[in-house]
Amino acid sequence: MLLRVKSFEEWFHVLLLLWSVGSIESGLHCPPLASQEDCQVINFSENEYFFKIGNDKSDLEIIYDTKYFHLKCLNNNITLESKFLPTFDKLETFSTVILSKCPLPSHSYRETLLALNISVRSILDLTLRGDSKLEAKLFESLNISALNVEGDEAASTLAEPTFLAPLSKLEDLRLTRVRLDHYAVPLLPPALSILKLERTGVERLPSEVFERLGQLKSLILSEERLRSLNLSAAVNLNDTEIEAPVDGLTLGPALHSLWLRGARGLELHDCSGLRELHVQESTAPLPGGWLEGCAVREVQVNSMNVSRAAGEWRGAGALESLDMRYCQLRDLPEGWLDDAVNLETLNLSYNNIEYLPRGLFSRTKRLVNLNLANNRLRSSAVAALGSLFELRWLSLQNNPLDDLCQPKTADVSPLKSLMKLEKLSLRRTGATVLCLDWRVQLLRLAELDLRDNNITDLTYGDVCQWTRLDGISVNVDMRGSKITSLAYEKSDYDAVKTAAPSALAQLDADWALSCNCYEYWTARALQERREHAPVLSSVRCEAGPLLTARPLPDFTCTLPADRCLPGCACVASPVHTELRCAAAGLRRLPRPATNLPPVTVLHVPGNNITLRPRDLAFLANVTDLDLSNNSISTIDAETAGALFAEGRRVSLAGNPLRCDCEALALLRAVALRPARVADSARCADGTALRVAAERAVAACVSTPVWPAAAVGALLLLLLPAALLAVVLARPAVRARLKLFLFERGLCLRWLLRAEPDDDDARPYDAFVSFSHLDSTYAAELAARLEGAGRRLCLHERDWTPGDWIPAQIARSVRDARRTVVLVSENFLRSEWALAELREAYGAALGEARPRLLVVLLPGFSAAAAAAAAPELRSYLAAVTYLRWDDSHFWSRLKMALPSRAPASPPSPAPLPPAPQHKPTAAAA
Repeated sequence: MLLRVKSFEEWFHVLLLLWSVGSIESGLHCPPLASQEDCQVINFSENEYFFKIGNDKSDLEIIYDTKYFHLKCLNNNITLESKFLPTFDKLETFSTVILSKCPLPSHSYRETLLALNISVRSILDLTLRGDSKLEAKLFESLNISALNVEGDEAASTLAEPTFLAPLSKLEDLRLTRVRLDHYAVPLLPPALSILKLERTGVERLPSEVFERLGQLKSLILSEERLRSLNLSAAVNLNDTEIEAPVDGLTLGPALHSLWLRGARGLELHDCSGLRELHVQESTAPLPGGWLEGCAVREVQVNSMNVSRAAGEWRGAGALESLDMRYCQLRDLPEGWLDDAVNLETLNLSYNNIEYLPRGLFSRTKRLVNLNLANNRLRSSAVAALGSLFELRWLSLQNNPLDDLCQPKTADVSPLKSLMKLEKLSLRRTGATVLCLDWRVQLLRLAELDLRDNNITDLTYGDVCQWTRLDGISVNVDMRGSKITSLAYEKSDYDAVKTAAPSALAQLDADWALSCNCYEYWTARALQERREHAPVLSSVRCEAGPLLTARPLPDFTCTLPADRCLPGCACVASPVHTELRCAAAGLRRLPRPATNLPPVTVLHVPGNNITLRPRDLAFLANVTDLDLSNNSISTIDAETAGALFAEGRRVSLAGNPLRCDCEALALLRAVALRPARVADSARCADGTALRVAAERAVAACVSTPVWPAAAVGALLLLLLPAALLAVVLARPAVRARLKLFLFERGLCLRWLLRAEPDDDDARPYDAFVSFSHLDSTYAAELAARLEGAGRRLCLHERDWTPGDWIPAQIARSVRDARRTVVLVSENFLRSEWALAELREAYGAALGEARPRLLVVLLPGFSAAAAAAAAPELRSYLAAVTYLRWDDSHFWSRLKMALPSRAPASPPSPAPLPPAPQHKPTAAAA
């Protein structure tokens, strides 16, 4: 026969037909004589079939595999005895048969299933539809071990007392919403090992029932009318779940596990075999000593009102685990747990506890896990935990603890003695700091939960100083706390260079760092040695960039007005200050406060400033100097040299600058160093300063053309006077002449004499500046000079520990009549040593006196010093210097220092410092 297919729909019906034929070959099929209207497959997937049965197109769902067969009647018109139900072509045996929402058959279930070529081997599961009555005939000839019957919730299901008589070997019986009268219960199959009765209307279960059920091991009861229960006759009963308003229970020695819900009384009798007890939603209070005589090890008491605890655990010496969540606990008496000496796990979360008596845990020495979350505990209550030396896990989350240690000192918490603690949860407790003991004393702590707290500031110790036993690392979770500050000190930055790796392996937080001056040393440490704290590799500033990507000069703070100068704004980092005094009415350059870091940026535009040599004495570190729009017209040579120092850019625009030969010193300095003029400054006549400087240098130093004879005669007459005038009038030439004579030992008393107006009131004859690596020279110098009655200032002996280093440098230079600088390669490598040199040189310029005395240590020449530090070139050209290895060094040194009348006995010479000690900024 030829089959024509014209459309996709026809193709689908052909495939369905072919599948139906295949289903006959594979097993399940509609009856052979059934028409398509009587039985039709309407949908299918693997092992799942939907059929239409009968003219009313009733629905039927069948699911099966090799172990189970599930038939579900999807409406009221389906019966298990319909002649159009699909069948297997041969007898199939299933371990489990489930019949859902189908009416009871008129014959036995065995016959009904055989009509479908089905046999059940073990379990029959019935979910009934509509009013039903269970009779013995339904179960005749069935050889099953388990029966589960669930009646219709909207209808009534009754049972004859003898309905289970054919199932004498039944081992597992579960009845839900099946009404049992008092005659049916004593007739339950004696071989039962599992019995579940739920909403069957049972009011009592006499002990005779359990005598009959000698194999019963598991009992589940959910009965609203059951008032009493005696299980002592159930000799093999192991675990029981009871949801009933019982007034009390007699358990029996075999019962190990009991779940009790909704009980009206909690008196337990004959509980010597009980090991596990769960009590929920009981309307009765817990009796005092209710577990005396019981060997119970695990107790759960949940969702009850036990607001005032009193003696519940008296005699509970075997108790190992206690869970009392949602019990409205508020007051716990002293000695409440004294008898629970074997307690290892305690959960008191979700209560109203405000206070813990100090002796509450004095006897629970074996406690390992403690959960006190979601209570009302304050920090003072935590002291009661100090005796729990075996504790491994502790949760205090969601308690209003605030800080467990002082925020200012970050000292130890009451948990410091819990040396075996491994996990600690302090989530939502109001914490603002990390306590010291969490980092360095709790050596086994591996997980610290600090989420959703008020922590905003972290220190170097919070990140890098975690100490743990070998092999243990710690994870800290601070998500939900907005971290705005991560501040290292200078000492922390120094420690990073040699610090051992921190045990902190993971730090989760919400970073929003301000990235101001407080993070300067942090950023510098991370940029120079990122591996010291890998957990900080992804830390970001609040503005967005990574902390390690932000330039170091940008880590500054705006200082309050009381720390700056009047009319000025100060922006500072730990290593530099930017001083801005625009239109502040200044007539002289401002002198920075001594308690600030060195000033590197000085902007004073829009004032009435004129320059003098001493005005620049305190600007040795300034690299950006803005003098625009002031009253500067000209400056002398000494001021010009200091103004355009190495590495400094100067803005001079808007000043009434003279550009004639009277201003030659300024113009010469500009011509020699044009790149150091930072702006397009112009002369008062409008000429560009750089152009005017080049012209003036060429014009002002040219010589008029005179007749040769006249010139020669004039030179012969004026040469001696000119030489003398040059020596006396030009400081640079005078300095070179002094140096020439000094190096040859000539006129030393004139060269080295003290100025007649030296200030005897200064407390020190000399301030000695040196690198700590040259301390042996300083010690020898001090021994000799102080032995001769001189009074010296040495940083390692006379400075106040903790004072700001730049301030101490300035004070030492100011309080000494001379500054003796011991110059060596070590000295020139020290940032702070050079700062001392600049300060002393600036003071000498400001006072116009030779107060700076340079001593070149052995192996170091003036040429080498000038080459190593170009800024020394002008120093050595301007001041007298001595060589340590000169045979006349000590006599020349004493002549260079001013004499003083004898005073109090000299201080002892200092000992060389230990190698690791850094007493001064010069040691940096």
